[in-house]
Amino acid sequence: MNGVLGLGFLQAEKEQLGIETLGDESFICSHDAWRGFPRVLVCMERLNALPAVAQQGALRHEGAHTALHSGLAYYIVRIPQDCVELARAKGMHLVQLQQVLYYCATAVKDFEATGLLLNRGYDECQLAFAKFHFVSSDEDRLAWLLAKGNPLGRLLFFAGQLKVLLLGWPLETAGLLQIDSCADSMLGYLEPGEQKRLLGLARSIAEQLGNDTHHNIRLTLRLVLKELFPG
Repeated sequence: MNGVLGLGFLQAEKEQLGIETLGDESFICSHDAWRGFPRVLVCMERLNALPAVAQQGALRHEGAHTALHSGLAYYIVRIPQDCVELARAKGMHLVQLQQVLYYCATAVKDFEATGLLLNRGYDECQLAFAKFHFVSSDEDRLAWLLAKGNPLGRLLFFAGQLKVLLLGWPLETAGLLQIDSCADSMLGYLEPGEQKRLLGLARSIAEQLGNDTHHNIRLTLRLVLKELFPG
């Protein structure tokens, strides 16, 4: 489907299923199991804008999600009570906490998808796919300017950046990518201290992730709330 039709389709699906999270509207491809079975949606306009090897990487990335995260259980994650209480103590509403959870979940699942594909030998296409994401955009720069003065806005902004950082981390572990250098290109508009803080958190998360997706998501949510949302 094209970009306009795809956006309308996603919005209609979310309304019908009661899904309130944001952030998947600009994806090249996306995977979900909202209806109880795995499904991959592809925006052909965005996919065709990529080099051929990155196109392969994008499609294989979604295939890895189908192998790893094929059931509805991977899209319905219970927020741990300690995270609910921590968020409440800091004045965060449940809808906002659910959005942070969504960002953490997508970051974790992308980390797992990249790891699976590297283990299967798909190094070249995954490197090309990851590099496409490590770029700065005017939208991100504006979002940071709007968010930086508000603690909750900062939290949501930084949590949203974890998707790309964790997607790329297995490539660094394999010696194929330097995250620090790529992050300079993607996050060069951040103050040096803020960029260092975000990279430190991403590294801490990546080093603690294991084989249980739900445990990984809960761990990531806890670390994000504790490290990125003072109060």
